[in-house]
Amino acid sequence: MGSVSDQKSGTASGINNAISKIASVFANAILGAVAVLIFTNGMQEKINRMPNLNSKQKQEIMVQSADLGNAKPPKNIPDPQIVNGAYHDSYISAYVVIMRLSAGSALLSALIAALFIKKKHAQ
Repeated sequence: MGSVSDQKSGTASGINNAISKIASVFANAILGAVAVLIFTNGMQEKINRMPNLNSKQKQEIMVQSADLGNAKPPKNIPDPQIVNGAYHDSYISAYVVIMRLSAGSALLSALIAALFIKKKHAQ
């Protein structure tokens, strides 16, 4: 708020707060969608490699995938431990990608701040 006059600091603070909240909402929505996409793609690949499952069982597993980390294998699955492992691995893969995107975003923000925020010189 130091870059605006004292008379406009309240307005600048309000704008800064609103932009921050909007960015947070968008980030959660976008990263959440990316996480679901990565998780379901990972699950799809893993269950397609499970030859002992029929198409109905595979579909039931994918329905449970909507719960991400809380997904449980359906009761009629022959090897629930393998499905649990697939849920776990897919969740971790999605989490890793989201953390990398978040770290990249933080780094990019720091670089932009370093480039565009001007230092005040002592007078």
